[in-house]
Amino acid sequence: MAKAEVIDRDLGWKRIVKALGDTAADPNSVAYVGYFETGEARIDGEITNAELAVIHEYGTDKIPERSFMRSTFDRLRPNYEALVAKLAPQVVDGKMTLAKLLDLVGLKIENDIRRTVKTGSGVPPPNAPSTIKRKGSSRTLVNTGQLINSLTHSVEPDRDKE
Repeated sequence: MAKAEVIDRDLGWKRIVKALGDTAADPNSVAYVGYFETGEARIDGEITNAELAVIHEYGTDKIPERSFMRSTFDRLRPNYEALVAKLAPQVVDGKMTLAKLLDLVGLKIENDIRRTVKTGSGVPPPNAPSTIKRKGSSRTLVNTGQLINSLTHSVEPDRDKE
């Protein structure tokens, strides 16, 4: 009876695993986009930019919801998925690290959110007449620029996996 022989031919899998392991990011890393401040109050001293972002993103009993983060991501999600699909082969081929891919996607999302706030007709609903009078502008979510300028992104281990 003939002996069975197993031949292990690595067609690149070990290189791919090594490339993912050698990145600055853990293979379970994700790109977070948002407000990661340590609690410093805004110039007006009342609340932090992160707290203000939550108020506008979800609304309160006195301030209407003006989703600028979720709405931007939801609207442009197919673009982000296409960007990942375009860049992933470069990670597999060792031409780009996973950390770099995540950084580029995070930066794209961050810039798109800024664009949503700063261009076009603004984030609905429009400001109340009293707010326009106080600010001297009808542009929603923009007054001093602190809120949108403190938006950032970060590549970190997936917090849901910890």
